[in-house]
Amino acid sequence: MLEPRILGLDHKPGWDRLWGRAGEPLGLSWAFPDLVAGSLGAVRRIGLFTSGGEMVAGTQFVLRRHRWMTLWAHAAPAPWGGILCDPESARQETFLREVAAGLGKVLSRESLWAQLILSPEVRDARPFLWADPHWSARVHYNYLNRIDSPTSLEEGAEGSVRRQARKAREAGVEFREGADLLPAFARLFAGTRQRQGFARILGDEALRQLADPTTGGWLVGVMRGEDMLAGAVIRTDRERAYYLVGASESAQDDGSGAPTLLHIEATRRLFERRGAFVWDWVGANTPSVAQFKKKFRPELEMSLRVTWRRGLGNLIRVGR
Repeated sequence: MLEPRILGLDHKPGWDRLWGRAGEPLGLSWAFPDLVAGSLGAVRRIGLFTSGGEMVAGTQFVLRRHRWMTLWAHAAPAPWGGILCDPESARQETFLREVAAGLGKVLSRESLWAQLILSPEVRDARPFLWADPHWSARVHYNYLNRIDSPTSLEEGAEGSVRRQARKAREAGVEFREGADLLPAFARLFAGTRQRQGFARILGDEALRQLADPTTGGWLVGVMRGEDMLAGAVIRTDRERAYYLVGASESAQDDGSGAPTLLHIEATRRLFERRGAFVWDWVGANTPSVAQFKKKFRPELEMSLRVTWRRGLGNLIRVGR
């Protein structure tokens, strides 16, 4: 059986070796949870070790207060994180069952509620359900567009998308990028959060760190003068560009056309800089937001969201 241990900074080299073999996905990098935790939470990492002392799997949580309880949460806004391991191991039922059992041992001492969104390669929740009755599972939805030319996103979308983009261009709005857009984006993001009624999972410092170009952030916006009509924080890894945090005047883009133009111009510029990639919409679980994204004719990607509950943790219903 694998032995679970709480990880410290001295385990980072071993984590990074596993991360490299896994293809260096954004949500499983050592740095990402620290960026998003900010002042609203702390980070806990758990490693799974063989009897010979080799770390063969790991996971990480952002600890957040929810009323009277500390939740061990998925490192949102990453689309998934889950279990860091060799890709071949991620498809082995026995291995995943040992991982789930090991995580359960730590969580039974440390937490009442924990949640992970597993990578899309993990298609079977039964190893978790069979390892420990405290685990449950549900499907988490996401959208992807494959960008293989500067105009892939616009040309592959519904006609209404092209009309909205044309409307924005005719109105003379401007696509801009850079960290100096952060104050305008923070204001727009606060309004978007209030309109959509979702929880405050990102504090101001975490938002700043995610957008910081020195740590890999890319902040973009569609502007009318100094007013931001739509904006986003984007990060990339080897294969994907992630629409991590977005904000706009309207979720459905029934006004300025700015949200539509934002995605078209962002993917165009990214293609010009790096070539082909996958545009990851980071979730398709909120009806109004999913309907907007669906107009770009994306592929549907499904992941597993596994939740561990015991005692009073069974009273908590938190999703993303």
